[in-house]
Amino acid sequence: GESTGMSTYNALQISAKKNLSNGLTFLLAYTWSKTLTNAGSLFNEFSGFTQDFYNAAGEKALSINDYPSNLVISYQYELPFGPGKKWVNKGGAAGKVLGGWSIAGIQQYRSGAPQMIGSSGNSLNPYMGAFGFFGRPNVIPGVEKKSAAILNGTWDPNGIGDAGSRFNSNAWADP
Repeated sequence: GESTGMSTYNALQISAKKNLSNGLTFLLAYTWSKTLTNAGSLFNEFSGFTQDFYNAAGEKALSINDYPSNLVISYQYELPFGPGKKWVNKGGAAGKVLGGWSIAGIQQYRSGAPQMIGSSGNSLNPYMGAFGFFGRPNVIPGVEKKSAAILNGTWDPNGIGDAGSRFNSNAWADP
């Protein structure tokens, strides 16, 4: 069943470049995107398991590679040494050795990957559970999926138990 599948990627990409005086350059690029697939899996070609092989639409979800926001900032500064520059602007060995150098850097900031909700599995199915593949839990209708800590603004990413949970564990049940 893993031999077929479909993925879609849609994005808005924006970039801006600014060359300043004295050899200073900035480049800013931002991508806002969404990746959906019915073939994505944590285990790639080794998973081989879908919930319903005859219902590919039921497998459609965010890709595990979906990072909706991506900001990249790069900068470069040409050092003022060598021919045509402020210092050591003569030709010769000193100009060739000290000239043409620059300092550059790249910084990337992106949103996190989608969160996965898994079930503990079924003892009758050897491919699910602690040493097998992830099963997907059933959603309990009408139960809030966000944790109380997220909803009331007390969420702490380093918190223990409910204080550090982003999800309400009561919103899902093992199949």
